[in-house]
Amino acid sequence: QDIPVGFEVFVAKSRRDIVSEQEWTYIRKDGSCFPVLLSITALKDDNQQVIGFLGIAQDISDRKQAEESLRESERRFASLAAAAPVAIFRINRDNECIYVNEFWTRITGQESSVALGYGWIETIHPDDREQIHQQWTQAIDQQAPYQGEGRCVKPDGTISFYYCQALPEIDEEGNFIGYIGTLTDISDRKQIETDLIESEGKFRRLVEGGNDLIWSTDKNGAFTYLSPQFQTLFGLEVNEWIGKTFTDLVHPEDVDGLISAYLQSIRSQQKASNIEFRHLHQNGDYIWVSINTTPIIDSEGIVIGGQGILADISDRKQAEQQLKKTMDRLSVALKSGAIGCWEWELETNILTWDERIYELYAVPLGTTVLFVTWANRVHPDDLQPAQTLLQQA
Repeated sequence: QDIPVGFEVFVAKSRRDIVSEQEWTYIRKDGSCFPVLLSITALKDDNQQVIGFLGIAQDISDRKQAEESLRESERRFASLAAAAPVAIFRINRDNECIYVNEFWTRITGQESSVALGYGWIETIHPDDREQIHQQWTQAIDQQAPYQGEGRCVKPDGTISFYYCQALPEIDEEGNFIGYIGTLTDISDRKQIETDLIESEGKFRRLVEGGNDLIWSTDKNGAFTYLSPQFQTLFGLEVNEWIGKTFTDLVHPEDVDGLISAYLQSIRSQQKASNIEFRHLHQNGDYIWVSINTTPIIDSEGIVIGGQGILADISDRKQAEQQLKKTMDRLSVALKSGAIGCWEWELETNILTWDERIYELYAVPLGTTVLFVTWANRVHPDDLQPAQTLLQQA
C-alpha cells in the first residue's frame, strides 16, 4: 500500500493496530542529530475510533555506538582471522565447533564447513583422537586454558602437525560459553626435529663407535659432555666428571701448558691441534693423550665453550721413549768405539756429520759440509777407490 509522504508515514501502522516501532533520526535545536527508537500507538475512544496517537522516542545513541563498535570489532576480527598465519576456531561449551577461519583448511586439507559441530574431531589423527577429546572434555569441565600438540590426516593421506592454544570465553554475566583458540602448523618444525633426532643418532653411533674421546666444555672449561670412551680410556665414570675441568685430571706439570693452549684457542677463536699432556687414570697413573680443540661460537659471535677430540697416544709415547733410549745407546756405542756417523744428500751434495766425523776430519763443528769438503780431505791415493765404492753403492 502506498503511504503518502508526511505524518501518515508515522501512524499508518498504528491506525491498523500493527505494532509500529522504527528507528529515526531526530534533529536538535542546535542542528545536531541523534538516533531514536520511535514507538507509536493509536489512541481510541470507547467506540474504538482513533482519536490520536501516543509516541515514545527513546534515545539510542549509546546502543548505536555500541553496535558500531561491535561491527568494527567484528570487522577487525574478520580481517585478523583472514590474515593470521594460524587457524582460529571457536568451540561452545558443548564441545561443538561454531567457527573456523580459512587457514584451518590449509592445516587439515578439509573445507571449513567440515569442522562445524563435532566434525573437527574426525579430522584428528585416529591415534590421537581419543586422548585429545578427553583432554578437551577435561578442560571444559574445569573451564581451564588448553594447550597441546596433535596431528591431522589430510584427504590425500599426508599428516600435518599442529600446536593448539585455547582460552575460555566468558560472557558479560561471567558465564562460561566455550573456547576461542588457534592451531599453529608445526609440520616443518616436527620434520626438523625428526631430522635432528636422526642426525643425533648417527652422530652418537659415530662417537660411541670410535676409539677417541669426544668432549665439550662451557666457557669456564667445565665439562658439559664426555663420550663413553672416557670410561674406556681412563676407567672413570662419566657422570662423576661432568661439571669438572681438565685441571682436575691433568698431571700437575702439564696443567699450565694445557690451560695456556686452551685459552689461546678460545681467545683467538681458532682451532688448536695436537696439545699433548698426561691424563689421570683410575689406577692413579697418568697416560699420555693428545687433544684437538675448537671454540663453540654462538650466533652473535661470542665464544660459549669448547669442544674437541682426545686420543690416547701412550703407545706412541712409549715408542718414542724406547727410540730415544735406543738412540742414546747407539750414540754411546759410536762414541766409545770412536766411530763417526754421516749422511749424504745426493740431490744437494750436502753431507750431515755427527760430532765424531767433524773431529776426525778436523772441520769446525756446525760447518756446512759439501761432498767436495770430504773429497779434499781424503788422501789422494785413496780418493779414486773411495769414489768408486760410493758410486757402486
